[in-house]
Amino acid sequence: SSDVCSSDLPRLILPALLLFIGCDTDVGITNLPDVQAEAPVAVLSVTPTSLHFDSPQIGSSQDVVVANIGGDDLLIENIEVFLAEDRFIVSDAPLRVVEPGQSTTITVSWVGTDSADASGLIVVHTDAPEAGSIEVSVTVAAPDVVGCDPLGTPFGGGDGTSAEPWRLCSVDQFDAIRTAPEAAFRLYSDIDLSAASLAPIPVFSGVLDGANYTLSDWSHTDPAGQLALIRRLEGGHVHDLNILRPVLNAGQGEAVLALAVIDGAVVERIRVTDASVTGTDGFISGVVGTVGAGATLSDVVFDGNIVSHGEIGFVAGVVNTCRGLCEKLVSFGDIDAGVSWKVGGIAQHVSGGRLSGCASHMNITAGSRLGGVASIQSGGIIEDCYSDGVLTGVHWVGGIVGETYGGSGPIVRRSFSASPMTASTTHSGIGTSGVVSWDPEPVTVVDSFWDTDVTGTLHSAGGTRMTTSELQDPSNPAFIAWTGPWVLVDGQYPSLAFE
Repeated sequence: SSDVCSSDLPRLILPALLLFIGCDTDVGITNLPDVQAEAPVAVLSVTPTSLHFDSPQIGSSQDVVVANIGGDDLLIENIEVFLAEDRFIVSDAPLRVVEPGQSTTITVSWVGTDSADASGLIVVHTDAPEAGSIEVSVTVAAPDVVGCDPLGTPFGGGDGTSAEPWRLCSVDQFDAIRTAPEAAFRLYSDIDLSAASLAPIPVFSGVLDGANYTLSDWSHTDPAGQLALIRRLEGGHVHDLNILRPVLNAGQGEAVLALAVIDGAVVERIRVTDASVTGTDGFISGVVGTVGAGATLSDVVFDGNIVSHGEIGFVAGVVNTCRGLCEKLVSFGDIDAGVSWKVGGIAQHVSGGRLSGCASHMNITAGSRLGGVASIQSGGIIEDCYSDGVLTGVHWVGGIVGETYGGSGPIVRRSFSASPMTASTTHSGIGTSGVVSWDPEPVTVVDSFWDTDVTGTLHSAGGTRMTTSELQDPSNPAFIAWTGPWVLVDGQYPSLAFE
């Protein structure tokens, strides 16, 4: 590794850098005696392990979370950047000593001014040899020199292939996606939809790369119909898209991005912000309606208000029904469903799918079968999830799940609730519940807890009671299985590294 540590490093490309192992002698990592080296030491975890900047502007930044998931203190000795032409800068971690269960954030910023691509490596050194040197790969696809012609018809360039997607930089070009629903598209600028009468795209099976640009101020009303930017995503791929201030008002069936994600389709890295979603006949969700078996919904955040008029219900913060893989989902805001039933902070129904890694911060008002994370679970798995929004219902109010029924063998694991809960009445003797409220289908609850001080309930169909102090104690033996996405900090509730 001596060559890697030489003054020629800025000219190395990523394949060579990935061979990098240590550079201990340059950064002063202490060589502990064997007897000490065999003792338990801190273990450093980094999320994510790779960053990609797609056509960044100067100052664009992304965060890397560095967490100590071991049992001993860990000192970050040095952070080195090996990148072509020094096009990136990396902030020092604000915590030089990372205690067990603590984490810190390193910000990576793009400062390049030319149009060349770049790749490289960030290496985080520690004082514990056994903890190793953590490597984060970084790549960038610099701005396209050709760009996008906003006056181009029907698109601003490209040919619709994966190598040269159709370029989108105007309202008319975005609306023309419906004319080539199997093609590949890429946004080249933010697009303001406030003056557009943009109807839903009926079916899409191509690729839509948002390139981290924003569609803003889409407003549409269809009191008797269904609403979403895309009604059916059939085997397609939509990713890296921001949707700002959408205002939707529909009848039965409504979601900001897509009503159905099916046939192996993938939706990932979507941010819906300052949204207003109103429906009259239920089946409302913040981002996606149904994620079918074999489809994927990943790394999605919804922030906004959802209002359901009428008595049908079936309302969710992010996804209405999860039959596939639904992971890394976060919701903020409020759901007002009146007294309608089946309402969840993340999902309305987990139906044989996997809901993995989610956080609901939504305040919810609803009727029966209200779940902080999911209203109904019929089979499938809910794991590494939590809720902390205020839950107000009639009965069968659960911190994680409102009700389990149908399906086979539903599982809840490594999840917790710190949601204040109230129920105006009880049914079958059940008002509020810590983890699962009502379980006509027996549920397996593993390594899951609720805060009795905050939730105000002692009932749950599974799970373990904890006080606030117990739930905020990383040394609690109950958390021994809480690895992976969890970050445990003394005096705070567990959180998810990707939030």
